[in-house]
Amino acid sequence: AHLDMEQMFTSSEIIAAAEARVGVADEDPPAIRRNLDHLVHAINTDQALPEKGEALSLRALIDRTADRLEAQKWLRDYPEIAAEAIVEPVFLTGLPRSGTTIFQYLFDRDQRFRLIRTWEAISPFPPPGYDPESVVRRKAEEDERRRQARPDVKGFAAMHLVDADGPEECHAFMEQGYGAVGFHNLFNVPTYFEYLKTSVDFTAVYRVHRRQLQLLQWRMPRPRWALKYPGHVVAMDNILAVYPDARFVMTHRDPVQTLASLCKLTVALRSARYEEDHDPYLVGRQMLDFVQFHIDRIMAFDAGSL
Repeated sequence: AHLDMEQMFTSSEIIAAAEARVGVADEDPPAIRRNLDHLVHAINTDQALPEKGEALSLRALIDRTADRLEAQKWLRDYPEIAAEAIVEPVFLTGLPRSGTTIFQYLFDRDQRFRLIRTWEAISPFPPPGYDPESVVRRKAEEDERRRQARPDVKGFAAMHLVDADGPEECHAFMEQGYGAVGFHNLFNVPTYFEYLKTSVDFTAVYRVHRRQLQLLQWRMPRPRWALKYPGHVVAMDNILAVYPDARFVMTHRDPVQTLASLCKLTVALRSARYEEDHDPYLVGRQMLDFVQFHIDRIMAFDAGSL
């Protein structure tokens, strides 16, 4: 059921804006909308956003929702896209801040693999196989977008490697289904994180993820996908439900070091959205729970108890 509590902005507002932009009605299953309902409710109630943070958050959610609806539109117009096979994808994952980004760049040197490009994550349309000439423009747009965003997150360049034409993680595609664990790093949303731990339908989220990969490889060469995101470890059973021949490659690092690094990154990311300083002890407690959840899911998957 949708949440009826008073909110600064609503999931209905986000869906309506995206539908108006794309020109199609949302046809994804109700599970996706439930994820958005819970995320928006948490953003609005767990910690109030200032005007700037509210505008930034609303714009980002409309953008990712529009991307999701654009995918629906492309499959409606070109139904053969749904037959695109994602064969033996390799999921590059591990605890957050355990070296997955550097790992991703190493895989990007291997021509056997295809990685999401930074510009594709935020500007996935039109599919590059349909309009190759748009690629140069979108690379330039992404470079400019990142340049403008850097002042909002102090020290981000030193904490996370980004290249406009380099490999990118799956966060933006997970955002399309509102099932990205990284939302809790961007926002102080413990109630959404509790929902994600207990109730989110990750299988529905990964179907949205797969559809985006199908669009990107349509009319293109098809090397194996290598797909990086630390949050993949919390849904490995769901990944196998959507990608039965998936493989996982996992990084390892001292969890104490990953926790410290994650706390620093979370404070930096949230500072772009909230005015007040963040209590480092609160962030520490939240991120301890965050890392513990990742570890618990890894161990449960390994034990076959999921």
